[in-house]
Amino acid sequence: MDTEFGYWQRINRNLGIISYSDQRRLKHAAVAIAGCGGMGGLIAERLVRAGIGKIILADNQQFEISNLNRQFASKRKTIGANKALSVRDEIREIVPANECAVTVLTQGVTEKNAAEFVRSADIVCDEIEFFEIAARVHLHKAARAAGLRVLNCNVVGFGTRIFLFTPASMTMEDFLEVEAETPLDENVISRLVSRLAPELPAYMNQDLIYDWVFKNHRAPIFGVTPALSAGIVANRVVIELLGADGKPEIEPLVPMPAYVAFDCANFKVSKFVGKWW
Repeated sequence: MDTEFGYWQRINRNLGIISYSDQRRLKHAAVAIAGCGGMGGLIAERLVRAGIGKIILADNQQFEISNLNRQFASKRKTIGANKALSVRDEIREIVPANECAVTVLTQGVTEKNAAEFVRSADIVCDEIEFFEIAARVHLHKAARAAGLRVLNCNVVGFGTRIFLFTPASMTMEDFLEVEAETPLDENVISRLVSRLAPELPAYMNQDLIYDWVFKNHRAPIFGVTPALSAGIVANRVVIELLGADGKPEIEPLVPMPAYVAFDCANFKVSKFVGKWW
């Protein structure tokens, strides 16, 4: 099939929501996604279907059984397989290489490769594992040096929180009061929770949350919610790539310190600007 014809046939129903010229911009855009688990893999899949022309993936983890409740590319046959490679393989089931280039870093984001990871990107998604401090710091430093925006989202209960970091905004390091070498102790975990997951919903079991976060160093995630979060972030990635600034019909994301939250349990949308800690 002719590459150009196949691409435009595939994304045909995008047109009308966005323009032909907008779609061409997406066709030539590149998105770097650090972390291919709960949200990262789903974000990649949505952006591929939207017509993004290049996806750059990084993850050094392998799928395990507990990932089956939520993670794109997590299947019985991929248990033990690298997450980034598995997401790439799933993308190849959707589109051929000549319609979407996919680059994979199976070692995840490190101090040595962070600059290379973001080099060809137009925007970055930070979906690194919640407790992986060093990789997150290296990613944000590299993105700032490259003049790139970073979108970060997480899952909290039946909802999501979205944060935007820019080269001029508060940095991730200042936000969490960490550096790459900061050890993960109880004080750091408390900051991670209170800052990346503000306003814990009342319907969540606080005792179980404590066990998960402080004892197991993991975050509880309900299986269907990552799709909500990933869908919201993928839409915002597209909006950012197409230029939200200056368009009165588009509500811009306010850079950090700020966040937007949405919860399906109460249909509450929260927009907070300024320090909440």
